[in-house]
Amino acid sequence: MLDYEDLKWLAANTTDLNRLLQQVSRAVELARKQPGEGKSLDLLEERVGQASRLSQALVDRVTSRILSTPGA
Repeated sequence: MLDYEDLKWLAANTTDLNRLLQQVSRAVELARKQPGEGKSLDLLEERVGQASRLSQALVDRVTSRILSTPGA
């Protein structure tokens, strides 16, 4: 079972991960404006989106389990 410190660590690191993914996504948008970068950037953008959704799902699941635990 995760304790409060574990949850704080998870939330902070997942937030940092999400921030980094957003920065990568913005860089992809800028690079897409350059000629000849299409398909590889599309794939990168798709993977970044998947990683972002996964990190949010991880936080949602862990926090919902902790909050639903009696005595939490």
